[in-house]
Amino acid sequence: MIVSRRKLLTGAVAMSAYAALPAEAHLNGSLPCDIWALIGDSNTYSGLAQDGTAGYNPAIDVTNNRCLEYRNPWQTPTTKTYIAIAQDQFDYNNSTPSGGAPAGSIGPGLTFIRDYWVPNQLAPGRNVMIVAAGYGGTGLFNIGTSSSWYPPGSGGGTGWVATGNTGAIARVNAAVALNPGNKLVGMLWCSGANDADAGVSQANYNTAWGLMQVYAQANFTGGTNLPILVTGLCPTAYLTSQPVWLALAALTSNYHNVGYVDTSNATNFGGQTAVHYHFTATAQRNIGGLGGTGGFAAAYQNLSP
Repeated sequence: MIVSRRKLLTGAVAMSAYAALPAEAHLNGSLPCDIWALIGDSNTYSGLAQDGTAGYNPAIDVTNNRCLEYRNPWQTPTTKTYIAIAQDQFDYNNSTPSGGAPAGSIGPGLTFIRDYWVPNQLAPGRNVMIVAAGYGGTGLFNIGTSSSWYPPGSGGGTGWVATGNTGAIARVNAAVALNPGNKLVGMLWCSGANDADAGVSQANYNTAWGLMQVYAQANFTGGTNLPILVTGLCPTAYLTSQPVWLALAALTSNYHNVGYVDTSNATNFGGQTAVHYHFTATAQRNIGGLGGTGGFAAAYQNLSP
């Protein structure tokens, strides 16, 4: 029997709880935060409508001043804090300051931290912060390339330790260090499409993912036994019998403290027409959410202690 790990509201949070706020409203970081790292490929940020038009909807994708993001250094002058009220599009990590998310796209992160922040979930005086560190075109098993999340010391690429302190490890640890009360609570993993397209086997993906988990837990500040929530592949692009899909689905059985979002329902988790491996904006909200779709928030709620 699965025991609830965290207390979350079982229903959707009323939309009136989210007031639209300016993304550039810089905060002083005086309140400690529960921090989540968002790691993976372009499915961390690429949600558009099915026909490729803007997926962002200001009537839906709104937040509140307890949901924050840690911004990239090039978008925030050094005289200001790197903390801002979270609003899609996040300041997604990419290889250059000019890189980033397509106009009007969203990822699962904003919906997740909204559904993580609910009355009685965060302790009084705490916020929730996301550090978005997704790189488009990356994978896990393509060892020795610049687009790998394989551990750097074992032949991996630059996702974890990119130059200029833009790598995921440096950015997440910098966010944790902003306040002595900050705590890294978990990691969201959105990746697998590029490995699937490259023909990576189920066994190789599983082994590589386990090494990646060990590396992340060892190098993130406070990362010991860090929960990692994993999403599946886009069901309109890949069969559920695809080897990487099978590997992702089996991670909860093969590794400790892992939650899985089953994306096999094409109605809830469909893809875009032009880019077959990219989820739609609707699917991204479902991946992030709590409700009946079984997204990241629900996966975290159901993690066994």
